[in-house]
Amino acid sequence: MKSISPIIVFLVMFLAVFVFYGCDSDGDGTVAGPQDTIEAEIMSLKAGNMWIHEFRHLFGDTLIFEFPDSMIIDSTCLLRGNEWCVLREQLDQVASLNFYRQAEDGIRMLHILHEDTTEGLFFKYPVEQGDVWIAPNGEWLTCLSTTATVIVPFGTYENCIHFSYVNDDDDEGMWLKPGIGWIKSMWREGDHTFWFSLQELLVN
Repeated sequence: MKSISPIIVFLVMFLAVFVFYGCDSDGDGTVAGPQDTIEAEIMSLKAGNMWIHEFRHLFGDTLIFEFPDSMIIDSTCLLRGNEWCVLREQLDQVASLNFYRQAEDGIRMLHILHEDTTEGLFFKYPVEQGDVWIAPNGEWLTCLSTTATVIVPFGTYENCIHFSYVNDDDDEGMWLKPGIGWIKSMWREGDHTFWFSLQELLVN
């Protein structure tokens, strides 16, 4: 199981942003789209886009704390001939050393630590259930579902993609709605459970 730090570093990304093209709302907080619809992007990486998630930490069934966590795409820059975005999140108030960009195979990440650092595929998209690839942190990621239904404070989302590390339990992982972005994350460390769930979108 991963420690809090790397998970939150990955959450700094992305949880990235959320444009409602290609989706319908039925007026009761439900946002759905046809399963055969392929959005151009799994999430929108544009400077100024912001989203707010509810972060919860539980010990067993006891809530330890919860608070809203705002995340924003701070800026963009050119690196190695590509445009990358930098994300800032409320938990630590510092920009991540990770840069992200849209590519033909999904969301790619570049971790700036030394000159020979290479980019890696974080969220594969388009993706099919059962696909497996190496994440930028060297661990294996997989797609458990492309038709998951996720309930969060901001609404109910159908046809979400459920990503997970291959050694995690099937109910752990990260859920993204194509065309909207990061909806929910959940992971465990012993008796501790950590949640991020979408509360609000603010898109320029």
